[in-house]
Amino acid sequence: MSLTRDLSLGARRLLSNRAFTLVAVLTLALGIGATTAIYTVVDQVLLRPLPFEEPERLVHLWATSEEQPGERLTVSPADFLDWQERNESFESLAAYVGEEAGSRSRFTLTGGGEPEQVQGSFALPEMFEVLAVEPIHGRTFSADEVGEGNDRVVILSHGLWQRRFEGDPSVIGQTVSVNDVPRTIAGVMPEGFNFPSQSVQIWVPFGFDFSRLRQAHFFQVVGRLAEGVSPQQAEQEISSIAQALEEEYPATNEGWNARLVTLSEWTVGDTRPVLVTLLVAVGFVLLIACANVANLLLAQGAGRNREMALRSALGAERSRVVRQLLSENFILGILGGILGLVLAFFAVRFVVRWGPTDIPRLQQSSLDLRVLAVALGVTLATVLIFGLLPAIKASRTRIAASLQAAGRSGDLDRRGQRTRRLLVAVEVAMAVVLVIAAGLMIRSFAKLQQVDPGFRAPGLVTYEVSLPRDSYPRDQTTAFFQRYLSSLENLPGVESVSAASGLPLDGLWWSGNITIEGRPAQAGEAEPEVRHQEIMPGYFETLGVPMVEGRSIRAGDTAQSPPVLVVNQAFVERFLDGGSALGRRIKFGSAAADVPWWSIVGVVSDLRQDSLQAEVAPEVYEPQAQNPQSALSVVIRTDGEPMDLVPAARRELRRLDPALPMSNLRTGAEIVESSISRSRFAAALLLGFAVVALTLAIVGIYGITSYFVRQRTRELGIRMALGARPGDVRGLVLKRGMLLVGAGLVLGILAAFATTRMLSGLLYGVATTDPAIYLAVPGILLAVAFVACWIPANRASRVDPAVSLRLD
Repeated sequence: MSLTRDLSLGARRLLSNRAFTLVAVLTLALGIGATTAIYTVVDQVLLRPLPFEEPERLVHLWATSEEQPGERLTVSPADFLDWQERNESFESLAAYVGEEAGSRSRFTLTGGGEPEQVQGSFALPEMFEVLAVEPIHGRTFSADEVGEGNDRVVILSHGLWQRRFEGDPSVIGQTVSVNDVPRTIAGVMPEGFNFPSQSVQIWVPFGFDFSRLRQAHFFQVVGRLAEGVSPQQAEQEISSIAQALEEEYPATNEGWNARLVTLSEWTVGDTRPVLVTLLVAVGFVLLIACANVANLLLAQGAGRNREMALRSALGAERSRVVRQLLSENFILGILGGILGLVLAFFAVRFVVRWGPTDIPRLQQSSLDLRVLAVALGVTLATVLIFGLLPAIKASRTRIAASLQAAGRSGDLDRRGQRTRRLLVAVEVAMAVVLVIAAGLMIRSFAKLQQVDPGFRAPGLVTYEVSLPRDSYPRDQTTAFFQRYLSSLENLPGVESVSAASGLPLDGLWWSGNITIEGRPAQAGEAEPEVRHQEIMPGYFETLGVPMVEGRSIRAGDTAQSPPVLVVNQAFVERFLDGGSALGRRIKFGSAAADVPWWSIVGVVSDLRQDSLQAEVAPEVYEPQAQNPQSALSVVIRTDGEPMDLVPAARRELRRLDPALPMSNLRTGAEIVESSISRSRFAAALLLGFAVVALTLAIVGIYGITSYFVRQRTRELGIRMALGARPGDVRGLVLKRGMLLVGAGLVLGILAAFATTRMLSGLLYGVATTDPAIYLAVPGILLAVAFVACWIPANRASRVDPAVSLRLD
């Protein structure tokens, strides 16, 4: 009953002071809502365990090379088989190939509806064993379904099964066409299983003998640790095996080693720093909101001295007064928490819709019971943070002095003002840290936008076309693409057209070792490794990439002509010491390999393949006719709106083959935008938090300055009655407010020097101590704070001495 009465009294008190209640609730809602929204994303992406049995035992393995220090490289199939055979630390190891294979892992699916291209993954049967996942219908692969001619089965994702086959369990055993190859549907995986990425919809076994492939690297490896084996122990063993292979196969394994991390860490990748930074930032926003509300309550408490004194004089115990005030604060917190949850709901939906697509599991973020429990905890914590100090302070009322002061309760609050000033200084300091962090991210993003991707994005449109291998044997793929590209050249508005196995900024390529004629490997030096792309004539011209030396790939570079290729500038600088590359020859593999020599006929400017931030790696471009690929990305340059050409391009494709779909349709601008989406995401959210924090801090500055004017109205009137000019009064108030801002500013800059170091991995071309930001932010803050102080200072300068003296 006592608690109910306290809550009822608190509610009436808050209703009687609607302006105060509204400001406090909105302030708390901003802090709680933002915190809940970001925590929802962090929880889904970073904190929740992977949806597999005993996920802590799952690890991801990769290869390392002395040629590319720090890079996580794919594994050669032969090395994987040796790892699998020789290890004792793993219960099982498995290999797969996913999106990193680019268009090679996208399959044309016919049967059960219109032809469509879906993202798939090549996998060994052990992959499902490692992940301990069983299909909900049917079965997974068997060992005898791997290899040439035996890979005639396919496994469907739950989403594809529902969408294309209407969730019919009888599809098991039915035949569908995958790249024009009849395959039997062996199984359907459970809902939510999309390994290795959210976009994977089908799994097929490897259809070739890979046991002898040691130079080519394209396997991704996942493993389940044996009972009692730690990731560190497993890494030591797999590294020892890699060193043994280096001794056994020096021609291919010189300089190669192996590493591993937990599968959870691999899945999260470089997303963790971004989300941790945002979580810290939103924590600052919540603390600023709490400080703001605490300041409001302290100011309100100063005006309730007489009320508290009367309660105490009538026999109310101090604990009873504290409980009553905490009840009011609890109502404020609950109202702020409810409104904050509403804001968080819409904020999460906004982040899911507009956030980067490459953040794993982001699309699954939602407010569930787990998040609601955390939100309740945050709400109760904020009640204690902002409410306990004001409640205790208000309960220490001096009864006699308060009753004698009557209307001059502000005279008793001199010491309380120190607490409020301290809170405002802390608000300003935290806001400075956030604004500086946001400034660094925005400056970094601006620098990133200025990076030349190596091609002209405006006027480009691209899409992928994958030819089924049974309908289009390897030696017929070039002829088809030549016919198709010729038909596109005749479309109105087309300036040029070409195709390639991979596009800039997609990070899709395959790599292998090479031998450079006249450049024997030194003792202990690993064979050079390069990335490969297969291109059609006119590729560089269509992208707008200038030739540095020699010529581009031409129509005359056919399967019957001598093998030729074009290299990038990074190749020349890394392997040829910047000298001329024309006429030099390279061989794919070791010097002893029985393969032809390829002549370098041109050097092209560097294209950024992975991202705008990453360094350009050595790369070779081979004619599609001399190394045919069945899946290519078509690139069209137009003098009009790029997307306007798509219907005509689709008609030309269907005219040649009605069963071929067009997939992964993008403009050149979208390719570039996609590559910087994560930086844009982090910069935009940090900017939003900084604006909220700065706004709350400015409100706090305005509030403390206005409160000072209200409490000192009589004193200011006396000053003016004794001859003080309005400018003197205005200067007094401004000085008091700006000194407070200056203290917070100094504290914030010092804190920023220490805390913004965590941004170093997220910045491009900007130091965490960038002087431009550290000079601009104080200037902006001082200007805005001056306005916030000027308004009450100007009001104080217009005080009528006669009126203010009668306030006593």
